[in-house]
Amino acid sequence: MYFGALSGLFGGMAGNQGGLRAAALTTYRLTPAQFVATSTAVGLMVDAARLPVYIARGSGRIVDLALPIAIATTGVIVGTLAGEKVLMRLSAARFQQAISLLILALGAWLLLR
Repeated sequence: MYFGALSGLFGGMAGNQGGLRAAALTTYRLTPAQFVATSTAVGLMVDAARLPVYIARGSGRIVDLALPIAIATTGVIVGTLAGEKVLMRLSAARFQQAISLLILALGAWLLLR
């Protein structure tokens, strides 16, 4: 519970809630499928809450960015489908290690950036 609140607080400030959400979810013993489903569901809820603000504050700009948004959306879908095939082949222990390594890489990239 507290990890979710901290993820929201720091993710909102830093703009990288996905990494913080993943770090918080690693404290639970979730199967890879549960982990991905939970993270995806929370991400969709966060985006659904943000979308009205984006539309209200910058609807004209969003129209101008329709092509990059479509390309990014396609990339997310392709990446999700490809990543699912890879991640679901891992054991729970290997999945945990992979997620931890990715979180570490994100942290290092943010520090060096």
